[in-house]
Amino acid sequence: MNESYVTELAPTGEGWQLKVKTPGGLSLEYRYATEQQARYFAAVFHLGPSRLPPADRIVPPTRRRSRAAKRAHELDNVAVDEIDGALATLG
Repeated sequence: MNESYVTELAPTGEGWQLKVKTPGGLSLEYRYATEQQARYFAAVFHLGPSRLPPADRIVPPTRRRSRAAKRAHELDNVAVDEIDGALATLG
């Protein structure tokens, strides 16, 4: 069994929705008329298929900003001499 495929099954007003996250981080959504169909394909994804069926919707992975990029904004209003003074006390 391939643990790198993550599936989430949920009922909708018109049937069942299966959300699948691939090992590459791609999120796919499938819609099925019955719970049995959705559970069958969830089991197929847990086995690690060599080919994926066409998805109803493809959700690209979200990009996260690194901590360094977030912290760089914290230094926007800091003067150069303040940084030099802080580095002098450390060193």
